[in-house]
Order: sequence, then structure tokens, then C-alpha cells
Amino acid sequence: MMIPDDLLYTESHEWIKREGAKIRVGLTDHAQSLLTRVVHVELPKLDRQVNADESIAVVESVKGASDICAPVKGTVVEANKALEADPGLINREPFGQGWIFVLKMRKAADLNSLKNPASYRKQLESANKVTTRAPASASPPPVAQVEPEKAIALLWSQRLKNTELSDASIPYSDPEYSSGSYSSLSREHRIQIFDDHRFTLSERTFANVSIPGFSTRPPAPTITSGTWKIEMVGRAPYLRLNGDDGSTKDFRLEEHSRGKLLLGAKAYAWNKLR
Repeated sequence: MMIPDDLLYTESHEWIKREGAKIRVGLTDHAQSLLTRVVHVELPKLDRQVNADESIAVVESVKGASDICAPVKGTVVEANKALEADPGLINREPFGQGWIFVLKMRKAADLNSLKNPASYRKQLESANKVTTRAPASASPPPVAQVEPEKAIALLWSQRLKNTELSDASIPYSDPEYSSGSYSSLSREHRIQIFDDHRFTLSERTFANVSIPGFSTRPPAPTITSGTWKIEMVGRAPYLRLNGDDGSTKDFRLEEHSRGKLLLGAKAYAWNKLR
């Protein structure tokens, strides 16, 4: 695992190279190995002003997506446009052509809060450490088998924060309403997921009336609030909604297409909350 000695690092696995009053930022070799194949990079806009630890870019891989945070307060002055055509540069050259953005620092002293190579190396060693005090009969799984699941859960957790999932107004058939005045039923199902691990679920089902000159107003939605978390079942991530009313809902998460996500067998529109 490469950890160049001329760089600084963050706990969330970004590397930082100082260039005068600017810093160049990318993902470490360790981070890209957890993500595996990178398929898309959402770059920050130029002249954007950011605070330390503020999400500034998104790196999507075949496993999920990860927010990239600004290591210090500053202004975006460059973004690596080469990643739009070849996001795999992050995998092949994480410390070279795979850099992501350049910040003009507000205060150079902010760099003092970052990790030096020795400190970052110690962080990785601590994360990978397997206890030697276990009984000889115990056979804990190798760290390499455990860490990817934790990484997948973390990536999905980061990716879902401050988003809305919606399958609003999707018609579906029901034998009870297949004839007469009702042509179909419609379902609205929206989940708002917040970064404090709270959620709001809004759902309702209503009949589509086909009587000429007559219409009905859809009923008020049922609202459920509570906490959410990502649970792993093997390598499969699940979104668990624990309602304040004691209810629990589990949805398996899976990629569908850009802007859409599969929850169970249903495709949901997926958008950032404003």
C-alpha cells in the first residue's frame, strides 16, 4: 500500500499536496482499493468556497459512491476534467493523474490539523490489526474479508444522506378495480433521508376514477418518521428504517441507472434534497 512521505492525509483517506498557497487533493491508494473500479466522478465547480470537512465531490464505483471532503477551508481553483473521460485514473494513478481538485487555502495553518505519513500509516495499521489474544481454537475471518463489507456500508451511508427516493404516482393493476369506475390504482412512496440519520416516509394509495366529469382528490399521505441505518447481509447492503412508532422496514439497495436506485425490486428516482 503506497503512502508517499511528501504528502499529508485525512482520516477519510484523502491525500494533500501543498503547492504554495494551494493544495492538490486526491484519494489515497487505500481508498481506491476499497472502492475498486471507479466509474464516475462528480467534480466540484470552480470558485466554490468550502469549509473544512464539507463534501465537495463524489466518486462513484461499482460498489457505491463516496463523498470527497475538503481537508481545509478554501476556494476551488482547479478540477481534474480528465476524470470525466477516464475516471479509472483514480485507480491507476491515485497519487498522480488521478488527483481530483485544487483548493486555494484560506489559512495555511489549517494544514496543521492533518495527518503526516507516519500518523496515517498508524491509522491504517490500527484498522487492520487483528488481536493476538484470541484462543488458538478461534479462527476470526481475515480482515480482508471483513473490511469490504464495512466499506460498502459506509459508502452507501454517505451516498444516501440528504437524498429523496421516490416512486411517485406509479400506476398498478388490482383485480378489484379492473372494471367499473376505476381504471387503476396509483401509489406514491417517498423517503427523505437526512444526514442526522433521521428519515421521513410518505406513502399513499388511491384509485384513478374514470367517470367523465368526475374526479377525486387523493387522500392525505401516511407519514412515518424515525432513524435509518445501513445493514449488511453478506455483501448485500440493506436500508433499514426504524420508525418512531416501532415499525421496521428493510429495503435491499442496488444500482439501477443514473438517477435511479433499486429498493427491493422497485426502481426509485433518486435526488439530492435542496
